[in-house]
Amino acid sequence: MGNRTDGKMTGDEKKKRDPIFSACFVIFILAAVGVLGVYIDEHYLTEDHTKVAYGDTVHVKYTGTFYDYAGSDLAVEFDSGDDLKFTADADSDVLQKFWEACVGHEVGDTVRVQIDPEDGYIAGSTSENVKEVSISKVETMTKYQFESVYDYDLKDGAQTMIKTMYGWYAYAIADSTSQTVTLIHNPVVGEEYTYGLDEEESDVTVKFKVTSSTDDITFTASFEGVQVVDEATGEIQMVELQFGNETWQVTNVTDSGFTYKTCENTGNQTLYFVIEITSIS
Repeated sequence: MGNRTDGKMTGDEKKKRDPIFSACFVIFILAAVGVLGVYIDEHYLTEDHTKVAYGDTVHVKYTGTFYDYAGSDLAVEFDSGDDLKFTADADSDVLQKFWEACVGHEVGDTVRVQIDPEDGYIAGSTSENVKEVSISKVETMTKYQFESVYDYDLKDGAQTMIKTMYGWYAYAIADSTSQTVTLIHNPVVGEEYTYGLDEEESDVTVKFKVTSSTDDITFTASFEGVQVVDEATGEIQMVELQFGNETWQVTNVTDSGFTYKTCENTGNQTLYFVIEITSIS
C-alpha cells in the first residue's frame, strides 16, 4: 500500500499521536495549576494579616514632626527612622502613645498619632512670658562649649576680644588647667545688637536691646521673620538660640514678651508621628 496523500491520518497514526497529545495536555494543565497555586498562595493563603498585639516586637518606619504631620507645609521634622524596633508593652523604649497607636494594625498599615505635651517628653526649665532677660556680666563655660560656638584661637591666660552670639563684644580668657573659658561681656546700654555671627544665614532675625549693664546685663528681644503657628497664643515655629553654655528654644512671641525653654526641643511640645509598620513578631 502506498502513502496517503489526502492529509488524513489513519487509525494507527491517531493511536500513535493521541498519547503524545494527552501527555502534553496533562503537563500544560499541571503547570497552569502550579502557577495558579503559587499566585493563590502568595496573594490569599500566606498574606500576613497579623495585627500588633500587646507584647509584640514591632519594626516601623517613622517620621516625627512639630506643628503638623509630615507632608504639611507647617511640619518641621525633628526625628525619623527606617527601622525602629520596640516592644508594644509598658516597658517599651518608645512613648506609650506611640506604641499604643500601633496596636490593632497590621504590616503595611500607616498610622498617624498626635502626642500632647503631657504624654510626651516632659521637662523643666521653661520660662513663661519673659519681657527682659538678665545674664551675668562675667560668664564661664567649658572649653568644649566655647569651641562648639566660637572659632577663636585663645591663648592661655590672655584676654582676647571676640564677638559673641549675643551680637556684642566680650573679652575671652582661657584657662588650660580647668579647661574653661571666661567671657567678660561689654555691651553698650541703649544699643541694639543682632544675634548670631556674621556668616550665619537665617530667615529669622533676632535683636537684643540692652537696658542695663552693671553686675548683670539686662536686655529685651525682638523677633522678625518667625512663622506663627497660632495667632491666638503667639506660638511660633521654634527658634533656637545657642550661646555655648545654654540653648534657648523660643516657642512663643507676643507683644508682652516671649517664652523660651532651656530643655531639649522636644520637651513640653506637641509631637506628630507618621508610622509605617514593617514587621511584627
